[in-house]
Amino acid sequence: MKWPFSLGYRSRMRRELAEELESHIEEKVADLIDAGVAEHDARQRARREFGNATVFAEIGRDVWAWNWLEILWKDIPTGCAECGTTSALRRVAVVTLGLGIGANTTMFSFVD
Repeated sequence: MKWPFSLGYRSRMRRELAEELESHIEEKVADLIDAGVAEHDARQRARREFGNATVFAEIGRDVWAWNWLEILWKDIPTGCAECGTTSALRRVAVVTLGLGIGANTTMFSFVD
């Protein structure tokens, strides 16, 4: 599935990723059972050899192209609330924006 279409299907992608990871574990369990290991021991051994499935799921989610946008979307309300409570931070932001806009306008006028 390509990344533009994944924006509306995040829960489905997470479910598919979990199913894929589980299928790999089940495949390893089947191989161990075929090798003569008891089923209970095969499941424990397969999970131990496979590693932490949660870490693999997180790595898989990080690969998705718009993960940074979700993080930003969650951070915006916190940042806005923080800016509203700190007057010094608000002043610094206004001065920085003013200087940046002024410098860009000056450079554009000079080049034009």
